Amino acid sequence: MGWMTAAAQPAVAALIVALDDEEESVRRQATEALGRIGPAAVEPLAGVVGSDSVRVRSAAATALAQIGPAAQPAIENLRLAAADSEAEVRAAAIMALGRIGMRSYVTSMSNSRHNSVIRGNRWRNTDPGM
Repeated sequence: MGWMTAAAQPAVAALIVALDDEEESVRRQATEALGRIGPAAVEPLAGVVGSDSVRVRSAAATALAQIGPAAQPAIENLRLAAADSEAEVRAAAIMALGRIGMRSYVTSMSNSRHNSVIRGNRWRNTDPGM
């Protein structure tokens, strides 16, 4: 968090604490906000990719996609999420992997029968750069 001003650090710390809130909506909103923070949020977001909530897992993967190549430390967490039982999470994780720079992995996953959801219009519209 060295790039942030001293005034911003307490807000980021509060968002990280909110990732453990009992309310799913609070965890999801904290996840989304951390995605806008950037590289300083990669580590806590990587941990949330394994949340018990589908919406939070999906939001965490989407937030990591927003961060892009700086989210490389989350690759292993995202690979696990790419095999999630929920299509929404799989699609978000695969999108994040693509934006991080793992295009060959994304191609192999998109050709897989298990991840047919990402071949639909929703996937193409979500990431026009792919």
